[in-house]
Amino acid sequence: MWYQGQRVRCTNDHFSGAVWEWTSTLPESGGIYTIAALNRLPQWNTRSPILCFLLREMEREASCAFFSAWRFEPADDTPSWANEAPVHLLQDHRPRDLNFSSTPATFPHAFAALPHLQSGHRRPTVS
Repeated sequence: MWYQGQRVRCTNDHFSGAVWEWTSTLPESGGIYTIAALNRLPQWNTRSPILCFLLREMEREASCAFFSAWRFEPADDTPSWANEAPVHLLQDHRPRDLNFSSTPATFPHAFAALPHLQSGHRRPTVS
């Protein structure tokens, strides 16, 4: 699936000599380009509609030539806008080195309401 802003790599830079009638700059094989616009336009030799790209790096040309999508492949799997998105590191919410080896005597206030946990007391039983 193609989208505006996607980075693409040219895989075929073999053009007909007729291309020079509508542009003075061509994508080069292996070159990385950005899709500025997509359109279905008639192929120059068959007149059948085909998906074409206007390349951002070439839209400065007065001709604004579109190039057939079959000449390109995705440059990577990362959308170009993802590089500009803010990154927020997740905070680590795991407990920090809690020491549970302390005896209840260390925390008398925490166990005041639980007399059965204090030393010397037996746990209540249900009869």
